[in-house]
Amino acid sequence: MQQRIAGYIVGTIALALAGGICLAASLLDRRIARTQRDMAAQQYGDPDQVLDTVERYLEYASRLPGIGSGPLNDVRARKAALRYWQRQYNLLIPQQGDPIATIPADNVALQRIVANAVYRSGRAQAKDKTTILRALDEAINAYLAVLKNVSRRPIEPTMSSDLVADLGFDSLQVLDVIAELEGRFDISIPLENVPATRTVAEVVRQVRRLVEAGDVE
Repeated sequence: MQQRIAGYIVGTIALALAGGICLAASLLDRRIARTQRDMAAQQYGDPDQVLDTVERYLEYASRLPGIGSGPLNDVRARKAALRYWQRQYNLLIPQQGDPIATIPADNVALQRIVANAVYRSGRAQAKDKTTILRALDEAINAYLAVLKNVSRRPIEPTMSSDLVADLGFDSLQVLDVIAELEGRFDISIPLENVPATRTVAEVVRQVRRLVEAGDVE
């Protein structure tokens, strides 16, 4: 009899916890949806506070079975995007060391934002073409770290790595990489040059040539 009562009590507690988690998740979803609307309207004050609160909740929730780090990674990437669009690059880039090294390997979205911030920060401080290209080189090193985590094969990307043969990218992923680089560096790689852009070095060469030619904003 006592075992049956204990079972009922445990079951009730479990149901209560599950209900609390579902309610909290619903509230968090509403806050995130409101945050997205505010960010779209370029109203950054409230989203900043909301994302801080949501991040604290998800730090605890990420330890629960079945939830994992996915939602927490998403919120941290959103916070970084908020800083990025406010041009607060110094808040995204560590003062020393590899800017990507401290970011979890499974948070590729955050890694990309930080890699972009490396270039934007360097370019904002650049006084001539030489310093712009130096900022580009620093950003390229950061992107190499990102490529390691998006590669379909467990290898360390190098400048000679073939995007398809070595990193396992398909043709659509290669186009996605090129399109992202065009958007981030404000350049346009001619379509006739895309088929020849196979290795990391060739991608870097294309980007560097266009930046050096002044094909930027």
